[in-house]
Amino acid sequence: PISWQEKHFVGRTLSDEVPGAPDWRVESKGSKSFRSAPLPLTGVSRSYVLKGRYDLLAVDRDGRTYIVDCKTSKPSDDKADQYRLQLSAYARMFEQPHPDDERAPIKIEGLGLLIHHPQGFDRLESTQSNAQHHFPIHSSFVAVDRDDQAVLDRARDIATVLEARDLPPLSEECSECQRRS
Repeated sequence: PISWQEKHFVGRTLSDEVPGAPDWRVESKGSKSFRSAPLPLTGVSRSYVLKGRYDLLAVDRDGRTYIVDCKTSKPSDDKADQYRLQLSAYARMFEQPHPDDERAPIKIEGLGLLIHHPQGFDRLESTQSNAQHHFPIHSSFVAVDRDDQAVLDRARDIATVLEARDLPPLSEECSECQRRS
């Protein structure tokens, strides 16, 4: 994980840092993994949970809570779709924490991505013993719609494969097979 970007935003308001971002003040960065309560999956015999580490937790002026994930990437129109499952899973982990984790549930009002796109690499003044460089970065914010059902569907699909005697054959119709190739 690239913690420099996460550390930079803690205590700051996103709209002051990134044009077009919402007025959310970043309260914390994820420092360790956490889990969801067991998932309500049908058709599987074992219990499964989600586990992950979020990047940033932010609040608006009314005290509503948001999850923001940081990505270093070229901006594109499909970024929200690419990360919808990941951010939706984080929201579930906050709202339905694992009972053994002793965390209170936190309602998540929205999700977003901070996309940082490096624009180059500049060498600053430096000496033999101290070379310094600068990375100009263009940052943008992308709102992400939540999809709780897609998280459960994907978790059930994965659990079904894990519990199967044999792995399913590769298929051109399989979106996961296509995504991995």
